Amino acid sequence: MFPVKLLPMFIIGCGALPDGSDQTQARPGDTPDDTPSDVPTDESSDQLSLQQRADLDERSFDQPVEEPREPSDFDAMDESELRYAIIDDLSRLQGLEIVEVGDVLLDLPAEAVCAYFWTPCPGFEDQLNDALREAGPRLEALADVAQVADEDGDPARSNACSDSVIADNLDALSGLDIVLVGDLLVAGPERNCPYSMPCEEDIIAAEDLTCERAGTLDKIVLATQSL
Repeated sequence: MFPVKLLPMFIIGCGALPDGSDQTQARPGDTPDDTPSDVPTDESSDQLSLQQRADLDERSFDQPVEEPREPSDFDAMDESELRYAIIDDLSRLQGLEIVEVGDVLLDLPAEAVCAYFWTPCPGFEDQLNDALREAGPRLEALADVAQVADEDGDPARSNACSDSVIADNLDALSGLDIVLVGDLLVAGPERNCPYSMPCEEDIIAAEDLTCERAGTLDKIVLATQSL
């Protein structure tokens, strides 16, 4: 259903994304003496009412609020900071494990880059740095949009898993001319049956994961139309 096509793409890393942890912390000064007197302690009423639980949560815990990511000031970065910012955004895209993501696309002749880490060839120093500063904001915006689409939990379009829609979405993402885009990452099944063969449920789970990735790709493309 999902053909596998391998491209010679380099992967910088698949580090974990911000996990949005919902761990709470007690406020300084909170003690057991702060417990409301109307909380039942009798063994026969060991379940608090919803309102009592809400009151306790409000009194005793800080709920972390994830603030929006501030846009980076690429013009203020030095050459090293600029390159590490590009790597960070590429890594965020690759870490989503939705599609194959290659290098950032720069408006430069091929002879401008001499080595890895976007090392300029002699005579192209300013031109290369200007191209990175120009590409940085769009790459960061794409990584932000993709991360939100991956985490929002909203359903994708019902036909997002069809081969034709996947192909159209890959073309659309590639057409943004921000990064090199390969194929949708197709999940391989686990092999939990005898003789190291995939069971039927393993195959179904892999297909479901691939379809989930296709749905995220669809949401990313719909959200990037303004980039």
